[in-house]
Amino acid sequence: MPNIALVLSGAVSLGSWEAGVLDELLGQLDRLNRDRETQDHFKIDVITGASAGALTAAMVGRAVMLDPDAQRSLRKAWVDEIDITRLLEGIPANALLSKRPISDIAEPYLATPAQANPSSMAPPRLLMRFALSNMSGVDYTLSRSTRPGAPNPDFVSTVHTERREFELNDTNRLESATWVEIREAAIASGNFPFAFAPHELPSDEEPWMGHSLNPFPDKFTYIDGGLFNNEPLGEAVRLARKLDGTPERPGLDLTRKFLLVDANLNGSKRDPNFSKDSTLPETVLRTLVVLLSESSALDWLKAQRFNNEVGWRDDFLEALAGLVKDTDVVDPQAFLDTLEAAADRIVDQKRDLFPGLYSADYRQQGVARTLSTFNHFTEDMADDRTTIFGTLAFLLNSVSGLDKKGRLDLHVIYATPDQTAGDRVRSFAGFFSHGWRLHDYKVGRRTALAELPWILEGQDAAYDRDPAVEYDSPDLGDVDMDSAPREPRERLRDAVLEKVEELAKGLTLGPQWTHWADRAMVLEEGGEIEVERPTRALDERGLYSLAVASPAKYSRICAMRSSAPGQSAATSSTFLRRPGCPRPSRTSSIMWFTLQ
Repeated sequence: MPNIALVLSGAVSLGSWEAGVLDELLGQLDRLNRDRETQDHFKIDVITGASAGALTAAMVGRAVMLDPDAQRSLRKAWVDEIDITRLLEGIPANALLSKRPISDIAEPYLATPAQANPSSMAPPRLLMRFALSNMSGVDYTLSRSTRPGAPNPDFVSTVHTERREFELNDTNRLESATWVEIREAAIASGNFPFAFAPHELPSDEEPWMGHSLNPFPDKFTYIDGGLFNNEPLGEAVRLARKLDGTPERPGLDLTRKFLLVDANLNGSKRDPNFSKDSTLPETVLRTLVVLLSESSALDWLKAQRFNNEVGWRDDFLEALAGLVKDTDVVDPQAFLDTLEAAADRIVDQKRDLFPGLYSADYRQQGVARTLSTFNHFTEDMADDRTTIFGTLAFLLNSVSGLDKKGRLDLHVIYATPDQTAGDRVRSFAGFFSHGWRLHDYKVGRRTALAELPWILEGQDAAYDRDPAVEYDSPDLGDVDMDSAPREPRERLRDAVLEKVEELAKGLTLGPQWTHWADRAMVLEEGGEIEVERPTRALDERGLYSLAVASPAKYSRICAMRSSAPGQSAATSSTFLRRPGCPRPSRTSSIMWFTLQ
């Protein structure tokens, strides 16, 4: 049976959906394994994750290698225990939310048990890799020219994309220090920008070969790994090559499967309404969306293109085999000598670029490996023609970069925005409602149940539902933030107000700055009133105090919605509540100054 490489994307509150998919996957794999001989078991031997997917990856790894019952932690963590109320407790000065609840949840669910009870999916070696964004950065000194001897050849470039790799095996899977490292790296990968404070980890110099830092720092600071690599499929392929390759046949096992679980893949992030006249807040928010969206599915697109190239190569080699078999060659040995000389030149150049990597008989090994891979093309071919074909195929693979490469068996399970409740507010909405998270968890289970027969066995027949699991959930209709509980919404709003005011205190706003508004909505206890074209003046801190028509009753505006001429109030921005003002009795949208 094939080995499976799991790729878990960032999901934020849609970690509940991912938990449902993975609960169903682990349950169905265990059921399938019980009906098969041990040597035919499905094995999960590679797991990569980014952002929330890193924490989920760690929990799946623990369930696979140590304790099948730990599978229950997926639902407990992502549905029952994480919510906005806990995330609003003990907010640090440099974030909008507290990540203490995430650490509190991760600690018991990624603890080391007294003894190992591996699942039926446990491999001899499980490789895990988490994507990280290194805020400190690592410098590399690079040559300004590929030509040797160039004057002043060096320049410095800084890299921020990082990964942390872990191996679990019989020797270390019960070591508590290993699980502490896994847990901390997973939490660091999930630090969504601005929402959570950056996370500090001891540095690991090994992934940074060739760096120019001296000395190398003993620690780095990290934010969300999904910022640059939200679907780390490429990392999974690299780990799989480590496990599958042999000296005789490097590369991937032809039966290996790659499964990407992505809660946000199937949805356009295009914004045709963004323009040169968009406001500063709109630009800031759009920039964040673009940064996060740019990393979405890039590895998937590369893999699809790679599969296309492999297919084209295979088609060409099939035609080439027929040509070699049926074409007369005046001097086959002389022709073969010419081909081998060309192949040797390629290998020699590779040796110059990567000393010590290519053995003395690398070309001979490569030809033998190629003939082993494509032996179905040479079954009725004479020996001398077989050698010619193998050398031609080796040359083609070498110049195209497809040596040791075969098709990737890729699959994806995804959710669409109309299926899930938690995708609102950059996928944070699920934190506001246990019902929404439970709904999304069940959607994940149903989606996996429908997709897995084809992914695992290439069949359309449906798998049976687990009788102990409730799969169905009521239709929630159009879910929006107005239907979320009011109290946590107000607490989050106030937390944002405080952070925005702290930011405003650090800004120097002189009287040359002016503010425009053709209407203002004054929010205070008892409701709101509309004020047309208020007068404006800067107070001593550079913040706007806006006089209204009845100064005796309303001496200043405490919080305000403002719209530009021609802009509807429904799409307007909202000003922050000033210190000492009463809290608004109704919930407003995100608060921003609008300056020009």
